[in-house]
Amino acid sequence: MKCLFNLLAGSICIFVLWGTSVGDAQTTSGKADDALSIISLVPSSPVSSEQQSQNGVSDPKDNIANEDTEDEIGDLISLVDAVQDADNNTAPSDANVILDTQTEASQTAKDETETAGQLNADTGGTTVTATPLNRIGRRQVSQVGLATIGLSPDADLPPVLNSMIWSKTQAKEALFLIQTAPPISSSHLLGKLADTVITLAALPPEGSENMVEDLVLARLNWLAASGQSDKLSQLTRLLPEGGDAQTDSSVDDSKWASYKQWQVDYDLIRRADDSACTEAIFNAQQSLDSFWHKARIACFILAGDTHSAGFAADILADILSANGEEDANFFMLADMLLGRTTDAELDLANLNPLHLILMDAAHQQISLEAFETLPDSMIQASSSFRYLATNAALKTSYDSYVRGLVSEQQTQTIWRAVSASQVPAEAALADVKLNTQKNNPRYSIDGLASAYLWVGLANRSAADTDLLIREAFKAELEAGRASRLLPFYAQLIALRTDSAEKIEALTAETRSDFALLTALHTPFEQAANITDDDRSAAVRKILVAEIGTQISAAQLNDAQAAHLWPILAVKGAEMAEQNWMEIVLSTGRNSAEQPLSQPYVQLPLAELKALQQASEKGAVAETVLLAARLVSELQLGWIAPDELAAIITSLKQIGLHDEADQFAQEALQAHLLRKHLNAL
Repeated sequence: MKCLFNLLAGSICIFVLWGTSVGDAQTTSGKADDALSIISLVPSSPVSSEQQSQNGVSDPKDNIANEDTEDEIGDLISLVDAVQDADNNTAPSDANVILDTQTEASQTAKDETETAGQLNADTGGTTVTATPLNRIGRRQVSQVGLATIGLSPDADLPPVLNSMIWSKTQAKEALFLIQTAPPISSSHLLGKLADTVITLAALPPEGSENMVEDLVLARLNWLAASGQSDKLSQLTRLLPEGGDAQTDSSVDDSKWASYKQWQVDYDLIRRADDSACTEAIFNAQQSLDSFWHKARIACFILAGDTHSAGFAADILADILSANGEEDANFFMLADMLLGRTTDAELDLANLNPLHLILMDAAHQQISLEAFETLPDSMIQASSSFRYLATNAALKTSYDSYVRGLVSEQQTQTIWRAVSASQVPAEAALADVKLNTQKNNPRYSIDGLASAYLWVGLANRSAADTDLLIREAFKAELEAGRASRLLPFYAQLIALRTDSAEKIEALTAETRSDFALLTALHTPFEQAANITDDDRSAAVRKILVAEIGTQISAAQLNDAQAAHLWPILAVKGAEMAEQNWMEIVLSTGRNSAEQPLSQPYVQLPLAELKALQQASEKGAVAETVLLAARLVSELQLGWIAPDELAAIITSLKQIGLHDEADQFAQEALQAHLLRKHLNAL
């Protein structure tokens, strides 16, 4: 590659692949060897908005200044996300970004500008100031250094979750467990533990010398599949820089190319434009990959430099067309933002994150069909889009909730905001039932219909609403979403029982069911208005059992929880002294007359034994990931209590006592939900 022209004091430079004409070059997006012939035909840095105004060039934002007000749902999601970012000390999701326009096309300038880019976001009364997480200067990266990258531990982590979690595990075993770890778990507790051991900065497993890059890549892939955009971004920023002669030659930078591009998309979605554009500008001057040139054009547009953006877009379109590469969506959106057209007929089947970024910048509503083209890796970041259609806003909020990325309170806030465009509760309930599989043992993550159903119920005041709530929750149980949606329905019940008059209006059956669901949701707290009946009181006693709690056979029978004794026993409860022969005589039944037990999914014996061996030798990360792998997306109520007890025992054996009790609580709740709700 050779620079043939250098005009305007270095601001315009044409690079041509040595020995190859423009017409002969064959372009394939994403491949540096077969890409653009001409690398850069535009100024190396975008022109600031102030410079544009001095030059009489309009800002593309001015072209849409008189459009309708911004989508309220998108604003609300951004607000909720920004407040959460403030709590987590991460980059804000909705920010006014000042782009450093003085970036030079050199590595030295790139290093200097990577510390810039402070964001200021006004989030509806809460001011958030943060700096995007930047690289830490990890230039000279050896295999050993690469193997230990990770995130800092939270202050409240149990002591056993430390840098030695892989010390008793072989590398090939660790790689297998990370690659096969479920990105979404039916157990909130196991999902959090898996996330911790995969992302924590720790010493590598034994024998990892030749597997370091594969281990790091497996961790990145898991974070991407789990939708954890923020943590994936933090880990990606720790990867070695490509094209640096000082980087250890044993590190293969090409493995990280797709994640470097992902990082730019992430930063643009999060409105950390300075960080994104620093990277895009640098790589556009080093790479033939068309992604970097499109990202650079997007940066010009976002900075208000319409002259450079238009010039670069025209040149790039001609080059791509000549080399057989098309991206009509990108250029239509660029033309819209440049004021060349007012409409764009997009190919929704071929959208990518950069297209959605430009759609959002152009104040174009992102439909559900368009939104679903986003990869899972952008689920958390997608809350920063401001022009999501209602169904897309509901989907991203639900997807984030089931992955543990936002709380139920934040999710409910977003859901309540869509009341003006709600689907009737009856129609949403029919949709949930239509897509429900009877006796489904797996946790279902596709919850858009469930979101519409909850919104419809929350805004319904008809006399039969209480009956619909009962019917809806039973449908959610069959759909595999009851455990995660219990807090939402407990909130509906609280609203329907917030006065003596409302409680009096309930039928005895509905009142009993509402008391049961309330006890299942908050076993340690008695509801303010609705009181326990015998059934909910019995269930509550089972759920609050702890070490030393005496439980009688009568209490187990009242709660229909005799089958849960293996879980209660490993939790530390004790069977009360009683005359068992008298109990046998009182029942008068033999084993042949016992009712059939509920069917369970049988967990693989080999994996249960592997879990036992891992916990006995104190292999912390190995135990956690084997437990997460065993449960995966199975509803806990469909796993036999004795097998759940084995998982609880293993967690206790490696020192995760509180976490084991939390998992036991999840298991008890899930089983009692299934046992009692099947009778609703």
